[in-house]
Amino acid sequence: MLAAFRTLNRHPGLAIYPIALDFFGFVLGVLLIGFGGDSGLSFQIVLGMGLPSVHHALDAPLFANGMNLLGSTVKPAYALPIVAAMLLLSAFAQGGYIAALRQIAEGKRVAFTQYLRYGRDYWLRFALFNAIVYLGKMSCVMIGAILFANIGPAAAFILFVILRVLYAYAEFTLIVDNARLVEAFRNSFRYMKQCFVPTVLTMSVMFAAAGLIGMLVQWAWTPAVVALGIVVYGYVMSGIQLSLMLLLQQARQDHVSYMHM
Repeated sequence: MLAAFRTLNRHPGLAIYPIALDFFGFVLGVLLIGFGGDSGLSFQIVLGMGLPSVHHALDAPLFANGMNLLGSTVKPAYALPIVAAMLLLSAFAQGGYIAALRQIAEGKRVAFTQYLRYGRDYWLRFALFNAIVYLGKMSCVMIGAILFANIGPAAAFILFVILRVLYAYAEFTLIVDNARLVEAFRNSFRYMKQCFVPTVLTMSVMFAAAGLIGMLVQWAWTPAVVALGIVVYGYVMSGIQLSLMLLLQQARQDHVSYMHM
């Protein structure tokens, strides 16, 4: 993982993409509903996929690039189309970001034109992928509530944590393997089995780091602290994502070598 952060320090532009989009979502959210919420200690396990965003680790519905803003009681009537547009923009950025992760993991430089090209080519696939993941998470919660009564939410949470680790590389394989949606989950599971221990360790670090950053931001809870949290979260998560991409590249190379034995 240290190698991933050293590589990120040589390519700081990688973290700029999610940070810039997060700032845009933050400012737009404040313009829509104001800066609300209260400070407090809350540790969130980040289970969502997609472009790194500190809103994944926060309780407050504040960012326009997240579904949780729609849960605000003071949102305007036109919030839904704005959030929908931001989610599509995030899907566009996600394609370029993951392509940039792959290029950097391969020791190549990333051009902004290439970022835009991958975003244009893959935005629809990522929009569908993110929708499937979101609906899957909601389904786990509802099924858990039905089958396990009082422990339903906890059971659903544990199930989704397991699935998040098992399919840690799903969004990467959409670009790295140019995979379709079903194939992406199948390939991800195969790669995860090839590097199970380092994947579990890296995902554990991701859960802990995201939760800690979110907890500190929520505790201090001022606009300046949220802005600082955006930068720190974008940098840390980009380093961890790059670490996962390096693991994936190694797993793919091992798979190719095995197939040619």
